[in-house]
Amino acid sequence: QEVIDTIWHYHGEISRYHTKDGFGRCQLPDKNAFSLLMPYGNFLTIKPWNFPAAVPMWSICGALAGGNSILVKPAEQTPFTMELVARLVVKSLSDVLDDVTVNKLSGLVQVINGLGYTVGKSLLEHYDYDKVTFTGSDVIGRLVAQTAGSRLKSCHLELGGHAAMVVLDDFDIDLAVKEAVNANLGDSGQRCVSTRVVFVQESRYKEFLEKYLNAAKARRIGNPMDLETEMGPLVSREQLMQVHSMVVETEIQSGKNPLIGGHLLKVPGFFYPPTVFTEISYGVTAMDKEIFGPVIVINPLPGRNREEAFWNAVELVNRSKYGLSNALLTNDRRLSSCAPGRFKTGIFYIGRGTTGAELNKYFGGVKSSGWGREGRGLDDWTQIQQVYDDHHGKPRMAQSGGADNKTLERILSPHSSLD
Repeated sequence: QEVIDTIWHYHGEISRYHTKDGFGRCQLPDKNAFSLLMPYGNFLTIKPWNFPAAVPMWSICGALAGGNSILVKPAEQTPFTMELVARLVVKSLSDVLDDVTVNKLSGLVQVINGLGYTVGKSLLEHYDYDKVTFTGSDVIGRLVAQTAGSRLKSCHLELGGHAAMVVLDDFDIDLAVKEAVNANLGDSGQRCVSTRVVFVQESRYKEFLEKYLNAAKARRIGNPMDLETEMGPLVSREQLMQVHSMVVETEIQSGKNPLIGGHLLKVPGFFYPPTVFTEISYGVTAMDKEIFGPVIVINPLPGRNREEAFWNAVELVNRSKYGLSNALLTNDRRLSSCAPGRFKTGIFYIGRGTTGAELNKYFGGVKSSGWGREGRGLDDWTQIQQVYDDHHGKPRMAQSGGADNKTLERILSPHSSLD
């Protein structure tokens, strides 16, 4: 459904974005200007496995709507989904256009498969792209930025996060638990906006923790094709072992065992149980890094009252190097109204857990969560050409100021004298 919505969104955007600012008067008489949105040319996009159709289609539809071509390098774990999408793009052309035109346009969307450290690296270093968009880890994102920067290529990065949820004492705890469970265990924690840590005001901390543990233990794990299943597997054995190794690192560094989970299941498949750590501070893997699995830290939030707890939360959440999506659960309108802008994050939810974003709104983060935004308009898929239409007929400066215009015209006139 998100792929379909993306197509219709950018279809509507094309008609709105011929120019950036419209046609307007300039400082000088007999002169007008407008900003033209031009295609970059050719995009390279490197996309992850967790949304193998939806996330690449953000780039494909945006690039095409902006008048560009695009080469997609999908994750090696999910090659066939993108191949099918590319075929559907060509098929959609053949449904409405003649064969000659289809052959001309079919190359606008191309797919190349391979490993990131071979094919992806080679594309970044040698492929003739004008802008690259990358979604993945901050470690690889830095390498992408370095390589693109060395070639003076534009770069857009979406690098995941370490989403925090803050629960103050006036919020319904049962609802807060449901939000946290969905935000952490949905897709088995394999979303960049998945909640990784919950800060609960001390007076409600034990109640929240107990109810969360009960809800997590009751989560039905199994075959995702079974409608009764509430939590499926991780994407691969490699991902399974990476999640488990980061859990073990957390145990060693903190000296604490998780209250539930934290072990490999003795069942076929790449399943990992819901895992809950408590009272873990920064400097430990589970608080410093993005564990891309069903692992969460639940910490008490100190504060003698709700307002003090709120400001402590601002300080604690902002201490993270990430800033993609954070959430504040409170019914206190005074605190919730002053929260936006104080939490350093690209996406901020009030009254809900850290979920995704609506398609026609901005998506992206700050700090180590990336550069730029996707999801709204064609700004990321076009570049601005400033056009001036000057029909004055005589030489003059580009802008007003300094000497008056008549003096400038007299000085610059080929028939003028300097007396």
